[in-house]
Order: sequence, then structure tokens, then C-alpha cells
Amino acid sequence: MRIFLFSLSLVVGSIAMAQPKYDAPFLQLTDSDFAELAELMRHLRAEKQDHLFVPVAKLQMAYVLDAITRLEASNSPRLDDTVRFGRGVAFNIASFTWPGWGDQPEPISPERQKLGRQAADLCLMLAERLGEVTPNSLWIVGAHQLNAREFDSAYKTFERAKQAARNDFFRDMHTAWQRLTRLVETQNEENAREFTRSVEKLRTQDEENADFYADQLITAESVFRSVADE
Repeated sequence: MRIFLFSLSLVVGSIAMAQPKYDAPFLQLTDSDFAELAELMRHLRAEKQDHLFVPVAKLQMAYVLDAITRLEASNSPRLDDTVRFGRGVAFNIASFTWPGWGDQPEPISPERQKLGRQAADLCLMLAERLGEVTPNSLWIVGAHQLNAREFDSAYKTFERAKQAARNDFFRDMHTAWQRLTRLVETQNEENAREFTRSVEKLRTQDEENADFYADQLITAESVFRSVADE
């Protein structure tokens, strides 16, 4: 695990290497610090400074991983809550580095996309550690696998998310992501037709945010189709 975490961020590696040499308890993140970081992230979004969200989240993630190490050593009852928080931070990093949302003013760099893939894997790793593997923690991995054109892996991960979904609507949603995976892999009429049917089925269901989830799929299809055409 340590090698993987170091590869996620040089910030994490530098903090871990500095621990034996420096004792700086004032740098330990408190609950109020976490709240202020969250406030900073909301401010960055409000000011349309999304590109600054990732480095702030990386700093947050570095502190969380350091806290997990310390809490493990002391068998603290706060360990699970900290791991759970880290899972959310990792998801945020992965989400902000996935191009399929189609809402970034500038293209997401290959380096950021690679970071996002690692963060998605970390999110799932932390979820598995907790025994709380959620559909979202699986979906974000599948989304990054799709972006990396690892189509079979993405299809299987979306299948795991579908099996973990809480109702038929969300099972159908993950089926639609599987259909999108096949369409991005092979652009033909049959795959396009299957994808369209899946999206239309979502829109007709009695779910409050049905159009929202359907529109996400349409946007992702447009993003990945434009990449394939380049």
C-alpha cells in the first residue's frame, strides 16, 4: 500500500519521509481545519477556479493519509471515520480529473487524468478496507477505466456497481454506462441503438433526478466521441 500511496502524490511521500526527522504537531489537521479546507473548496468552485481544487484536495488527502497512519498506531476509535473521510477526498480528486463531465474550461492534462485514476483506485481501496464498497466508489473506478480505454475492466466494474445498486433505476443507470463503454469501444449502429435505448429508459422512470443522470451519460458520450474523432 505504501508504494501506491506515494505514487498518488509527491506531497504524501515528502510528508511521510519527513516524519522521522521533524516533530511538528501544529501541522496536524484538526476538525476545524478540515471544515476550512471544505469552505476553501466551495469558494474555489464559486469563483470558477476548479483547476485549483485538485492541489487543495491533494493537500487534504496527504493530511488524511498521515492521520490514518497515526490513528492506526494508537488503535484510535476515530480511525474508521478518518478512513471514510479519506474515501470521500479520493473520490473528489478522481471526479475533478475525469474529463467525461464536459464542464472544464480547459482540457484535463494527461498527468491530471493519471492522478485521477490513482485516486479512484485509492477511493475503492479505502471503501474495501471499511467493508463499505458503494456503487459510487465502483462507478468512479469504472469511469476512469473507460477514460483509459480499458473497456473490459470498465464493463466489469460497472457490473459490480450495478449489483451493489439500491434499486432498479440505479441498476439501469449502470447498465447504461456499460452500453456507453461498448459504444466508445466500437462505434456502430447496434451499440449506438442500445445506448440510446438505455438512456431513454432512464428518462421514463419515476425517479426525481432521472434527467440529470441521463444527461450525464449523453455528455460523456459526446466527450468520448469527440476524443475518438481526433
